[in-house]
Amino acid sequence: MNKKLVKEFLFITFSIMLVFWGGCALLSQVTGLTVNHWLLRIMHSIGGFSPTIASFVSLKRAGKVKSFKEWLKKIFDLKHSAFAYSLMAFFVLLYYGIGCAVNGFEIGAPVFMALVLVPMMLVGGGNEEVGWRMILQPELEKKLGFNLATVFTAVIWWLWHLPIFFIRGTANADMNYFFFGIMCLTLSYAMAAVRRVSNGVFPCVLLHCLINGLSAVFVFKLSLMGCLVTLLATVAAVWVVMLIPRGANKIDTATPVFKTQNIKSITLFWLPVNSDGIKVPSEHMADITAWIGTFTVGEKIKGAPCGINMISFRIEYSDGTVAVNGIDTITLNGVVYSLRKGQKPKCFNALFALNRSAE
Repeated sequence: MNKKLVKEFLFITFSIMLVFWGGCALLSQVTGLTVNHWLLRIMHSIGGFSPTIASFVSLKRAGKVKSFKEWLKKIFDLKHSAFAYSLMAFFVLLYYGIGCAVNGFEIGAPVFMALVLVPMMLVGGGNEEVGWRMILQPELEKKLGFNLATVFTAVIWWLWHLPIFFIRGTANADMNYFFFGIMCLTLSYAMAAVRRVSNGVFPCVLLHCLINGLSAVFVFKLSLMGCLVTLLATVAAVWVVMLIPRGANKIDTATPVFKTQNIKSITLFWLPVNSDGIKVPSEHMADITAWIGTFTVGEKIKGAPCGINMISFRIEYSDGTVAVNGIDTITLNGVVYSLRKGQKPKCFNALFALNRSAE
């Protein structure tokens, strides 16, 4: 787990949340203003983007993304399996199917308005997932495993929402905070499973948009029974689903992990990928590229042994895509594996020494 990345992400997220949502809640409680007041609306909106802002800043500082454009490309990577999108749709149906059946419901906005409301939720909830499910969940999984990471993410997500329950005029102001916490755990399990299956964040963004957008169409109040039944059904479905990808998407241990065609540049780093590093000069590109081409998936690793991934690299391809990884392990579907590789080329030690001296 990249502790520095997680700590920085959470610090920025909660700092922005406390200033804007905390300030908004205080103003609302003291003055009686609702979220419809222009000042509170601005503060409410900025607070809701705290995980989004923290995602870009922390990933940029960690060297995981090089630019805002690259960050957006990671988010809006739509190329995921039909199974991933089907699973996302299943969890939406499960959430609303049980919620409406147990609690009863009424139609709020016309059903066709979902075509407008769901895309709007890209800036009304879906944007959060570029933090919670692109950074926090996968990083915690490396240390805690799937279930504990999901529970911790849910609790943090729940606590982050607390101030908006004190802002007059918000949908949350009329909710039971503890019932909402159960639903945070439910949706965290659903989105963690979608994240694991898709190995991307866009299906999670879309899932969040659908849950939030459809809440204006299919209106029901949370109840303890409804929340518990939905949670148990979702967790059971997740545990069943988690067995499927392991057989269907068996890890390929023979094919090289990294593409070596159309590489524009390779940069080596010592420890965190947040410095400039040292770009591999053209005369050594062939040797380093050939060596990286020997990397294949090895054995599963439990825990995080000290001294691994002290050296990492960043590959930039001609089409603008980027691969960042350490030379010792790789994380696939939330599981950490060792990397098998060929003998280092003779030029590697010289480049590595240059990288150390450059810091």
